Amino acid sequence: MSQGLADADLVRRLVDEQCPELAGAVSVFAQGWDNTVFALGEDYLVRMPCREIGAALLAGEQWALPPIAAVLRESGIQIELPIPVYCGIPSKEYPWRWSVVPRLAGRVAYSLPAPQREPAARLLAATLTTLHAGGDALNAPVNSFRNGHIGDLPTPGLAPVTGETYAGIEPASVLQAWRAWSSAPRWARDPVAIHGDVHAGNVLCDPVALIDWGDTTAGDPAVDLAAAWTVFEGPGAAAFVDEATRRAGYGEATWHRARAWALRTAVLIAGGPDTPLRAESPRILRALLA
Repeated sequence: MSQGLADADLVRRLVDEQCPELAGAVSVFAQGWDNTVFALGEDYLVRMPCREIGAALLAGEQWALPPIAAVLRESGIQIELPIPVYCGIPSKEYPWRWSVVPRLAGRVAYSLPAPQREPAARLLAATLTTLHAGGDALNAPVNSFRNGHIGDLPTPGLAPVTGETYAGIEPASVLQAWRAWSSAPRWARDPVAIHGDVHAGNVLCDPVALIDWGDTTAGDPAVDLAAAWTVFEGPGAAAFVDEATRRAGYGEATWHRARAWALRTAVLIAGGPDTPLRAESPRILRALLA
């Protein structure tokens, strides 16, 4: 096996060696870009980075999640988080840190029709605005992609936005929207703590949870506010925008940048792996352009 690639046997050995009190049956649960996730018994998941950048992101998540959870708890935000119950260390067989996290009960948002996601909108908006107001931005992990200004990023290539699933979505309209929204004034205040990757693959519903905090950093809150469209649409998006604006007073320029981040997310996942998340791309674009 290549160094850094984990299978169920390796995970079982690492758990037996480092946290035997959590031992249980191990099987592959999900494969992401940066991590392979294994089920550990019925109550836990094991997140194993499968490339070096994923290892760095997971280490940031391990460091950031406990204080973020404390901020949300003290503010009365009732949302589930995958706080590690054990932080694994490298071994002779595996070069990176890894995590055992609780197996949360909610259903991943992309598995639900958009109307069934709507009940999560206000709680997710409250969670993110509370994070922006109270998170430790000064000590947040550095993420060179998420902590910048959307207008400084290159125009996304629209080649993946083709085919029957994108029927009615004109590339010229997508490009026009990108130019309008990404040219909004930049965030002029201090960076705030952000999740950094809020989309329908990282939100669980009923009960609501926000997972995969590997991209957490300090930056423009618009990165997270893109969730209005990367997770919701129609009434759900409207509820999210209303709740976030009520709590934090974000203005028009911030919401324009949020739309630009959502558009960029839609194009990126269109060109990404063939997973259920990719099916969200045309939905996001239609919600943005409606």
